Amino acid sequence: MKRAVLAALLGIFWVDLGARARAQSPAAPAGPSAAAEAAQPPRAGTDWTATTSARRSPAGTFEALLAEALPSVDLETLIAPFLETCSEARRELDKARCRGSVAFLRQTMPAHTYAQIVTDPDAVTVSDYDARVKGFRIGAVGCLACKQPVAPGKGQTKRLVTLSKPDKSARSLAAALEVAQASLTFNDIVESRTWLAQVRPHLRAQFVFEPSDQEWTFGPSRGLAFNLLGARIFNHCTGEVLYSQPPSEAPADKYSEGNECGEDVSAASGAASTLPDKLDAAEISRAMLAVRPDIDACHKQFSLRGRADIDVTVSGSTGVPLGVVLRGSLEGTLVGQCLKDAVRKARFPRFQRETQAFSYPVLFDRQ
Repeated sequence: MKRAVLAALLGIFWVDLGARARAQSPAAPAGPSAAAEAAQPPRAGTDWTATTSARRSPAGTFEALLAEALPSVDLETLIAPFLETCSEARRELDKARCRGSVAFLRQTMPAHTYAQIVTDPDAVTVSDYDARVKGFRIGAVGCLACKQPVAPGKGQTKRLVTLSKPDKSARSLAAALEVAQASLTFNDIVESRTWLAQVRPHLRAQFVFEPSDQEWTFGPSRGLAFNLLGARIFNHCTGEVLYSQPPSEAPADKYSEGNECGEDVSAASGAASTLPDKLDAAEISRAMLAVRPDIDACHKQFSLRGRADIDVTVSGSTGVPLGVVLRGSLEGTLVGQCLKDAVRKARFPRFQRETQAFSYPVLFDRQ
């Protein structure tokens, strides 16, 4: 392994571990001995897993996963510890140092998470129009490097980097690596075609993952699979989230890949001029009544009584809920999650405003 790669990885972990240790411990006088100790490589026998695993906690939202994730580094660096054999080192001392660093990174890296947006449009799949769902089926392909495989060093075999081992019964590698699927419903075929032309090109996949050493083969392809922790599909021009697991509570950060967003927004504004400015009460009521059976299923499962107030934010361009928040004691509970999942299935007519928020009360009587 190149020394630069080792230094980059070790530097990341020293900074992360040091910052967390300082945040969790009382301030202590810093002296030459402390600085010298911090500059040393890890001592043999040190349990670094116990230190780094403390940062991992169950994440109820995608935003919580992002908050835990470390800044992204290049994939060549992330795969290097799992594929390095230290064969390039000539002296025994260099080999010993290489093996020690690799062992430390192999133990430490799985306790850290990373976030990455895959800018390749093929990372998001969209089916042909499906009359059964009156729209499209969308999916996310769990691949961080498929079109351009990576290698940990010169002369080494390039590998694909994925977020799951491929299903060998699948007809294609993309199908074998699909890690998420959802359905989008539209009012009619015209609306669906408009969405396909104006929104589909801007869909991107974002993943949160932890490094792992799961090697795989699929036909002639060889790869390394990391562990997937979270995935979402979003419109990078508007931030609209179409799929998220765990759920997203807010739009994703918007970004532009050139001037495409501005051009499409202006083109879409003319087509959208015939839409109403916002949803009226009747449209909201109809959309929420359509998911009432799902809400009632939560009622039946948890035997609820009382009232739940649900705050909903809807995208004007697709009519899909961007955010669903419960007020009161149900937030963060299993029954609250059941209700939020039910409301996320609602589909509203499109409107001109970017978003519209409303509060929807649900009354329950114990059965």
